[in-house]
Amino acid sequence: MTIAAALIAPAAATASPMNDSYAVNVSSQSHDLGSYWVSDSHNFEMTWVDYSVHVSSRATWTGTLPIVTGWNSANVRQGATLPVSRVSPMLQSGTLRVSWTLDGNVHAWFSDHPVDKTITVDASCAPSLLGTTYDCTAASQSLQILRSAGIPNGPYVNLKLKAKFTITPEGAIVSRSLTTAGMDPVGKSGLALSPAPAIDNVDVPCAVAGSPVGYKLGPVHWTPVVAVTQQPRIEMGAMDPILGQAELPAYSDQPYGSPIKAYPKFDLTASGHATALGSLLPNNVAPTIGTLDFSATAGVSKQLWAPVTWRCELVSYVWKFSDGTTAYGESPTKTFSKPGTYTGQLKVTDSSGLSATRDLSVDVS
Repeated sequence: MTIAAALIAPAAATASPMNDSYAVNVSSQSHDLGSYWVSDSHNFEMTWVDYSVHVSSRATWTGTLPIVTGWNSANVRQGATLPVSRVSPMLQSGTLRVSWTLDGNVHAWFSDHPVDKTITVDASCAPSLLGTTYDCTAASQSLQILRSAGIPNGPYVNLKLKAKFTITPEGAIVSRSLTTAGMDPVGKSGLALSPAPAIDNVDVPCAVAGSPVGYKLGPVHWTPVVAVTQQPRIEMGAMDPILGQAELPAYSDQPYGSPIKAYPKFDLTASGHATALGSLLPNNVAPTIGTLDFSATAGVSKQLWAPVTWRCELVSYVWKFSDGTTAYGESPTKTFSKPGTYTGQLKVTDSSGLSATRDLSVDVS
């Protein structure tokens, strides 16, 4: 097999940096963060309160990833290696939203009537989508389980909910394909997307010069490692002693129970994006042929071969010899009838139409 000279940069190429800036929206499904009960009884000065509340929590994650794709238009050329850079600047925005649903019973014996409540509340935090490990906390407002409005010195009970996320980004993963008219896409998977520039070296196919070339990023797939800790707090106090309209400062504000741990498997995805790189430039690097000195034995078939480097695939080998014969192909065989030194020439032509010639000699004994 011949060796492609794909890394040879044309000396006359003019640097023409280009870039395509865009943003993709990532989102996850709703994830269960667990559920728990908050139950207790308290004696107040005028009465007692008995509550049993079930709390269930879920979280969703949405955000926006800006992406900049960069390339040099001079390298959008038949058979060349095209370095394409991808970077997601430190401008990502995200929202981790936690929804808590509460249902249960609260009994306060003011007038022989139990109090029941169902509450749904959302709270959010704003993590960066890429970068280093970080924490993000979503907290609810103070939720009223009981409020004895109009009863001086009557009790109130509030519940505070909080979810602390510890996030270790693993980097967004994408796939890509380079598309050119008349050629199968050149694909690659498992590419990282991060705040630091990453280079994807793409071998440009030798399609028809002038064809449009596209660089398409596939769907973004991101699975950070996430741990979440929840621990509710119970806040208790009394209403003002005159009108019973305002809550006095709480005389108790304590965590309830043990921390609740969860490890949700967030899987954030976003749609892909296609970048037009421009028109395919013609190959400007012709094949090269190494030394062609052979030895053979008269009357014995000899297989010939040529050390050739090329950018675009070779489509023609023509071997001409001083005895007036011609052979074709990458490794033809030839039988020389008499001893002596035979000379000739090899011409190779690639798929872009560029060719190279080299003199040859065969010493026949």
